[in-house]
Amino acid sequence: MSRKSTMIPKRIAQIRFGLMDPLEIKKMSAVEVKTADTYKDDGHAYKQGLMDPHMGVIEPGLRCPTDNCLYQESPGHFGHIQLELPVIHIGFVNLIKTTLKATCNNCSKILLHGEPGTSPMGSEDESEQDYYRKRIRDVITKHGVGSTEFSKIIKEVEKVTTGTKRTLCMHCQSPQGKIILDKPTTFKEKTEVQGQTGTDRKLNPRDV
Repeated sequence: MSRKSTMIPKRIAQIRFGLMDPLEIKKMSAVEVKTADTYKDDGHAYKQGLMDPHMGVIEPGLRCPTDNCLYQESPGHFGHIQLELPVIHIGFVNLIKTTLKATCNNCSKILLHGEPGTSPMGSEDESEQDYYRKRIRDVITKHGVGSTEFSKIIKEVEKVTTGTKRTLCMHCQSPQGKIILDKPTTFKEKTEVQGQTGTDRKLNPRDV
């Protein structure tokens, strides 16, 4: 029996999904799209438009400038758009909301105590931050980020950080407003002053 036939094939241990780095996207992109126009009056596609031939051609007889293939052979290529301002990815809206609710609107630190002796378990050497950090790390190791257990521990942290005792940041003493999601992707911070009507401040993507 040959050595090749007795070799054990490799097994995939895990697959991770995430967002690509912007620089990597630019390197792989065939063209930067700068205009929303598609075709000119003469039927030719606009350069750096939505139908730029560098992303692939659909007309018979034409060749893709990127791979020099006819439309039947070219797999197509993607371009990229350089955004002037940041935007909120709708797939991460719930995670962004949780992050905003769990962190200070001034110093951006998580609204958990960092001093020893603040652990919910009563340990004199452990802080509240250490306690939840260990629990989250343990859940990720045993069950993974996409598990129900991970969602539960994140909800628990969110509940603690948005409780009535967390109206002031324990790190910088700044008052904390209520984070409201105006679907699909608009966030507002509602601040309440005793004896007065609360005000809503819209958070743009730069604030987030």
